[in-house]
Amino acid sequence: MTELLEKLRQLLGPKGLLDEDIEQRTTDGWGAQECHSPAIIRPENTHQLSEVMKLCHESGQKVVTHGGCTNMTRGCVSSKDELVISLERMTAIESIDSTNRTMTVQAGAPLQTVQEQAQANDLFFTLDLGARGTATIGGNIATNAGGNQVIRYGMAREQVLGLEIVLPDGRILSFMNHMLKNNAGYDLKHLFIGSEGNLGIITRAVLRLRPKMLSKTTALVATDKFSKMSHLLNHMEQALGGKLSAFETLWQNYYCIACKGENMGPPPLSENYPFYILIEASGANAESDSEQFLQALESAMSKELIANAVLAKSLQQQQTMWAIRDNIPALFAYQPMMLFDVSLPISEMESYLTEMQKI
Repeated sequence: MTELLEKLRQLLGPKGLLDEDIEQRTTDGWGAQECHSPAIIRPENTHQLSEVMKLCHESGQKVVTHGGCTNMTRGCVSSKDELVISLERMTAIESIDSTNRTMTVQAGAPLQTVQEQAQANDLFFTLDLGARGTATIGGNIATNAGGNQVIRYGMAREQVLGLEIVLPDGRILSFMNHMLKNNAGYDLKHLFIGSEGNLGIITRAVLRLRPKMLSKTTALVATDKFSKMSHLLNHMEQALGGKLSAFETLWQNYYCIACKGENMGPPPLSENYPFYILIEASGANAESDSEQFLQALESAMSKELIANAVLAKSLQQQQTMWAIRDNIPALFAYQPMMLFDVSLPISEMESYLTEMQKI
């Protein structure tokens, strides 16, 4: 490997290869330090990464890709015989097209940076999750992240128009489509979205942007039966006429833990209910949207779908409610732990979760 590292050093320059204090680097959202690679390779563009992969392929060298390392499943662990390829220098927002509502970015750009750049141009990037400040677009796409607004806008897959990928042998595939409507043959980018780097390394992306929503209404509600949640979801979707953007369910055991986390204030609702739901709608008229949202909640309460509710009256109160949903650090005390997204039909969730809790 020594010869390979020297070739990579010459290719990338002094900033492109790190071989000191590597084991101090965080490798997941829990703060673990499991980077045992002899070096971290840091290309600054697609061409450099292509040359890196050519050399590694010729040498039979195994690699592990690092994005923001916010995963909860030890996905960025590396051993002494593996090289880490980090996209931390590939963070450019290359262009924003307000007319066609697209943004072209390098894969190492943090999700929050993409959100802020879109907002600065009166546009909206719909993907959102708690690790937004560190998680990278490349990682979001490679894992097909869902996020907080998946119920309205879909998975990360739905926010991607084009991709550029470097294959394991160094070849570059470019599908940098900028059009929303494109039925010209195969759409190969979908092979790489959700592949977690097994088929190639995502280097650039064309993201789909939406018009910025002018209003946002948020409530935290509680209910006493699992079966009522699916009825509540259907009720809110119908009552809000397509404006429902989030419907995040919190079980009582998580709610109690998250509300007691660091820097958390008093719980918005008492801890006596088995289920809590964070409901959010977004639209274009703050006054009418708020009235419609309140009427939908009142109707749900009259149908006994909701046992209690609190409506956020300010941005700070909205952020407080979302802080509970995103307070994964409150679970640090329960290590060792891995968090996986497990998808089930709604009709099968209750029996599955009851059995899991028994186990």
